Amino acid sequence: MRQILVFKQDGCPPCKHILPYCNRIGNYYQTSPKVPQQNKITTHIVDIRDPNYMAITASYGVNSTPTIIGLVNNQLVGRVTGANEEKIEDLYYKTSIQ
Repeated sequence: MRQILVFKQDGCPPCKHILPYCNRIGNYYQTSPKVPQQNKITTHIVDIRDPNYMAITASYGVNSTPTIIGLVNNQLVGRVTGANEEKIEDLYYKTSIQ
């Protein structure tokens, strides 16, 4: 299973900027016929202030937002902190081929 976790919080301008981009690229890696089925990625948006997600936020050591984490079979592939679209796109690609 390939996943991208996008850790964000309300009131974070870089998060507000990058969320539409993550949704767009996440949709591509989930639905595009150009991406083989075994390489599809599911994107999850995680609000670090939501009590339901505090354990997962802590388990990945997220203390700034936005933080984007790539996982394959629950193993860390990579991590991007900040709203750098190029680095985020590279993380999606790396997660899809790992």
